[in-house]
Amino acid sequence: MGEILVAQNGVGGPIGALEAPLREAGHELTVWYAPGDDPAPDVRRFDGLVVLGGIANPDEDGRLPWITEERRLVAAALAHEVPLLGLCLGAQLLAQAAGGDAPFLGRLDLGWRAIELTDEGAADPVVSALPRSFAGFQWHRYGLGPPRTAVVLATGALGPQVFRVGACAWGLQFHLEVDEGILADWFQIAPHEIEAAGEDLETLREVTAVEAPASVGRARALGSRLASLLG
Repeated sequence: MGEILVAQNGVGGPIGALEAPLREAGHELTVWYAPGDDPAPDVRRFDGLVVLGGIANPDEDGRLPWITEERRLVAAALAHEVPLLGLCLGAQLLAQAAGGDAPFLGRLDLGWRAIELTDEGAADPVVSALPRSFAGFQWHRYGLGPPRTAVVLATGALGPQVFRVGACAWGLQFHLEVDEGILADWFQIAPHEIEAAGEDLETLREVTAVEAPASVGRARALGSRLASLLG
């Protein structure tokens, strides 16, 4: 089977629930830690690319040079038609690299939010693994402005939630990769962010206990579709 490059943007942001379906399909995962000192690998060596989220924002190139490096990696994957899945920051960088943007929302969006597939999403070979309506976990201040050539596959209250560029590059605004353990760590590390978003921590934990198992199931379903596309 193939080898997938995973661009990880923070120690607390692993590939999580997407790892199992990719490995079970026989794919090897190679992690590039973007904030480190090593340059991005040549994406042409890989059969796929997964770009994760992180606490950085997509307009912080001046403070965080690795953002520029990661955007170049995404652009190279597009140019060479390497299948790509971007999550949160990864989706924002995909939008930028493809000629769109990642607009500042004016506030922090954090919590479980309703997402609806479009008709195009319901017919997409990868995203159709998701139900027409579901809750996705959000933690971001920037949204998605897909280029005009992109296909919007899902929407939410704050705009596009999933889009596809070309035949094999998908951007998801929400954190499909999270499981209950990852979120428990995030809640413990950043309770001030939860308060700033107007969410109650204990209520968020209770909702997460209900929603996270179903979200992990959706991650397995979409990851299996992506794995089969890679061969």
